[in-house]
Amino acid sequence: MSAVQQIEAAHARNLAVQRSRMASMSEVGIFWLIDDKLVADSIPWRQADIHGGFHNGKNDHAALWTTLQRLRPQWKGVEYTAYPRGRVLFHSTEEVFLVYSSQAIVNSPGVKAMILAEFKLPSAATKFAADYHYENVIPPMLDEDFDA
Repeated sequence: MSAVQQIEAAHARNLAVQRSRMASMSEVGIFWLIDDKLVADSIPWRQADIHGGFHNGKNDHAALWTTLQRLRPQWKGVEYTAYPRGRVLFHSTEEVFLVYSSQAIVNSPGVKAMILAEFKLPSAATKFAADYHYENVIPPMLDEDFDA
C-alpha cells in the first residue's frame, strides 16, 4: 500500500469513527409530545450554540412550528403551545443535561424515558425540571382587553 493510500485509509477510518461517535452523542434541542409520540428537533450537544454556559439547539418552538405546519397539514391553525413541549440543554459547568418541560411531562416516567432515548441522554447526568413557560395554560383573552 502506498503512502497516499495509507493516508486515505486512515482518513476514512477517522471519518467512520467520527460518524460513530456523533451517532451515540447526546443531543440538545426542542420537542413536543403529540399523540403520545415525541416530535423532536435536536443536534449533538458539541455542535450546539453556547450562551452563558448552556449548550442549546438551533431552533425555537415558534419558528420550527411554522415549518412543521407546512409538512403536516393537520397542524395548520393550531398554535405551537397547544401540545406539551420542552427543551433539552447541556450545562457545561455542571456537566449535566437539563430537560425543561411541563409538570405533566416531568411527572411521567414513560415520557421521560422517551426523552432520554430520543436525545440519547445519560439518566445519571440528566435533570428534569418543570417550567411554567412550557405549561399549556394560557389565560383566555377577554374582549374588554381590546376595548378602547
